[in-house]
Amino acid sequence: ADRLAILVADVAGNGITAEMFMMRARTTLKACLQASSDIACAVAQANDLLAEDNAMGMAVALWVGVLDVRTGTLDYVNADFPSPGLLHADGTYEFLTRNSGPALGRSAGAGYTCRQSVLEREDTLVLFSDGLVKQRNAAGNPFGTERLAAVLRAHALAGVVELCQAVLSAQAAFADGRGLEDNALVLALHWRGDPERKEFTVPATIENLPGVSAFAERNLKALECPQDVFADI
Repeated sequence: ADRLAILVADVAGNGITAEMFMMRARTTLKACLQASSDIACAVAQANDLLAEDNAMGMAVALWVGVLDVRTGTLDYVNADFPSPGLLHADGTYEFLTRNSGPALGRSAGAGYTCRQSVLEREDTLVLFSDGLVKQRNAAGNPFGTERLAAVLRAHALAGVVELCQAVLSAQAAFADGRGLEDNALVLALHWRGDPERKEFTVPATIENLPGVSAFAERNLKALECPQDVFADI
């Protein structure tokens, strides 16, 4: 319950062959990650499996991380995916370490290194595809990571939805009417820090249900829990 897995991937090429390989990669990665708590070993195993019967030389670049939501510790493997970054509350932005290993599927036996970063309170993790930063304008210039970082810094206090919308809007304005040359993905995850643990112990009786409900409502509202999620709870 205290660990959140994040995975983004991008298959090389287009068409039905690439789509089929991506489906295979998704199934393989899910099985390997569920079978091992060591994400570097899980990615290495998935790579070996995907390299089998891969006569077309297909490959999948990916970034996979596991965040401890209580401590902010982020363990991750970057297999030839663009380096994500951390947007801090003060508006500064830093890219995480580049590669842990090659894209999956090209060659069996590749090794992968698990990297680690510790998020600070109110940090936002930002992941994006190469299609986002490689988009060119009429002059042939790419959008690039520097422009991306500038947009993120300018919207450091925005929510994650507004932040992603700002990035996509900036890319579209930069392209100035040119169609997307590749899929553009941006994903943001905001970590507010370790919330204070709340406990409420009462005998398990029908009479105590209103008290339990009031306790849950009060604390979930303090955490700004969405109404639809609260209703499900």
